Amino acid sequence: MNNVPTTIDASKSSRDLLVNGPTPANAVVFEEGDTKILVTYKGACIEGLGSQDGSSQSSAHQQKTIECQEDDGETLLILLNIKHLKFQQVPAVPRIDILRQVASLCEQYQCVGIVAPLVESWLSEAYPFGTRIDDLLPPGLLESILDVCREAMEDIIKIPSAELSRYEAAVSSHGPRYHFCQVQVSSQVRVACDTVIHGSLMRSLMSKGLYQKSVNELVSMPDIDLEIFADIVADLEVLHITPAGEAHVSCYTHSACTTVNFVDAYKVVDNLRSPVLESHIEHMRSQREKLGRTKSAKTWKKCKRSVACCR
Repeated sequence: MNNVPTTIDASKSSRDLLVNGPTPANAVVFEEGDTKILVTYKGACIEGLGSQDGSSQSSAHQQKTIECQEDDGETLLILLNIKHLKFQQVPAVPRIDILRQVASLCEQYQCVGIVAPLVESWLSEAYPFGTRIDDLLPPGLLESILDVCREAMEDIIKIPSAELSRYEAAVSSHGPRYHFCQVQVSSQVRVACDTVIHGSLMRSLMSKGLYQKSVNELVSMPDIDLEIFADIVADLEVLHITPAGEAHVSCYTHSACTTVNFVDAYKVVDNLRSPVLESHIEHMRSQREKLGRTKSAKTWKKCKRSVACCR
């Protein structure tokens, strides 16, 4: 079992051969292996040989077979080379797609400790080329982020819609002569004041595409995130009656006749709850311990700002 077939690569320098030795014909066979490994490597299903515990003691009756044909062979070979201390066969800086696969396999097989010596150097080199890795998010995190996003959008749209509903409910309950106008003028002018505020708010919502939109419709709006949505709501416009000097128009300003403050939309964004669940914190703490780190995983809660750009 230890007679591993090898080939001599003519492209290798003499120094490489002295340091690393000849290249094995089967890259997934390790001399100290005691476990058969079935992998898909370079498009072919091959049988490799590896060690489960890192020791070279093996016997035929103890030999097991692990089937890994569904895993990415190139990534699996990186992990096997690290496991068997063949660091010269490990890329100094794996490609981004390989790093993703490494993270996925480490999560799948709960073997993050294997890559502990290389994590810092790998990530420091790969960070400038960062990419979205949605499929590697912790279980339930994406759903939690979307829940926070939905709640925030609902709170933001309530700011103008509640004001609109206030006027509509008052007219419906008390008749067209009921008014919110704060200026001590004739009933006719007060009704006109309310009509201008109500109509201009409705018109502004229509112009922004927000009038009578459900939360589901708002969440599905293309090319919009919470910060953009807050900008849209904060930019809504309400008109008021202004002094004009005419007999039928009040000469008092009506700017105080509505108290709604659309810029409160920004307060919603600034006070988002964290989407990180306790299960995520515990998982991160466990992974950090496997990597030999002691910094509290609670720092992960600081990611709430990323929810503001959740689309």
